[in-house]
Amino acid sequence: MSNSVFKGHIRSLSSEGYGVVDHPEGKVFFVPGTWPGDEGIFEKISEKNRYGEARLVELVRPSSDRRKERPCAFQGHEPGKCGGCPWMIGTYESQLRVKFERVLFQLKKAKLVEEGGEAKVCPIVASPEELGFRNRAQVKANGIKLGFVGERSHDLIEISDCKILNEKTAEQLQFLRSKLPNPEWTPVPGKPWVFFDLSDEVDVLKLQPNRRLPFRQGNTSQNLFLKKWLAERFSQIESSRCVELFCGSGNFTEVIAHANNKIIAVEVVEEALVSLRSLNLPKVEAWRFDLFQVAEVKKLAARLNREFEGGVDCLVLDPPREGFSSLPGFVESLDTIQNILYVSCDLSTFIRDTAPLMKMGFELLELCPVDMFPQTPHVEVLGHFQKG
Repeated sequence: MSNSVFKGHIRSLSSEGYGVVDHPEGKVFFVPGTWPGDEGIFEKISEKNRYGEARLVELVRPSSDRRKERPCAFQGHEPGKCGGCPWMIGTYESQLRVKFERVLFQLKKAKLVEEGGEAKVCPIVASPEELGFRNRAQVKANGIKLGFVGERSHDLIEISDCKILNEKTAEQLQFLRSKLPNPEWTPVPGKPWVFFDLSDEVDVLKLQPNRRLPFRQGNTSQNLFLKKWLAERFSQIESSRCVELFCGSGNFTEVIAHANNKIIAVEVVEEALVSLRSLNLPKVEAWRFDLFQVAEVKKLAARLNREFEGGVDCLVLDPPREGFSSLPGFVESLDTIQNILYVSCDLSTFIRDTAPLMKMGFELLELCPVDMFPQTPHVEVLGHFQKG
């Protein structure tokens, strides 16, 4: 066996969701399409000083947590496969276990949870549906075929169905497929495709190419849990003057309004603010600020200090995957904040943003991991920080 091909055992998964295997000479290799417990023969693809990437050549002994059959014929990492549900190879129970262990490990590593403080981390909240849950998705078309873009490529992978779409978005996919071939969907020069945003809140006849819909949580059942968690947190704290950052179209704003006398909801996308204002929530003012511009964040903090007599006492935020790196400075500018409720779709940026809070006198009271997207490495985390 050449040095580029070696036998090994997948001992864990990386933060990106790839299998981790040790080379006999000591280097670590990351392997897509593998699961903890897999034994196989691997081939190096690339390597650096201490680590590299490999591919699975032969699965010698599959993990006991591997599915016997994958639910989707398009799932896979090899060319021609979708690659959109990389963890579909594992049983749902093992997916949940791996996600929870990864969250706990990263929290301890960042000192957000000390040894013995595991009780602050709730058991991971499983999705009621591991398939058929997605209330929205984006598909691509080039006038001839329709599907998803292959992993690490610009290849359009044609699909006949998608197992994670819910009933209505699955029907929308089939409706679009029935319109092929369609010269009106031919991409303009320089663009490889057009896209369609599927959504169970949109009539199928109103689907339009290249029309981006406002952000929305992709799992309806789990979004209801997020709202329930927020409501329970507010039932346990005293709060009357709240700021909500990245409010979007008001997914959480109504929940917050039930517990506060006044809410300032902040967002940069005007279309989302229009939707929020249409809810006619009497306690809510909607402000437009770009929270990724440091100067804008400073202006917002100054305006809030003028607006609130007695100061802001609660902060709620639900940023995109990039997180909110200005959080520590923002909180420092509003020194009356007592409670922070952070809804995050990315564990690494959540840790980056909140770790400095511990030095500012805040304590992590509870962290709740939520499986928003089964079959993927993604995990949502809900954190409640309180000033001691």
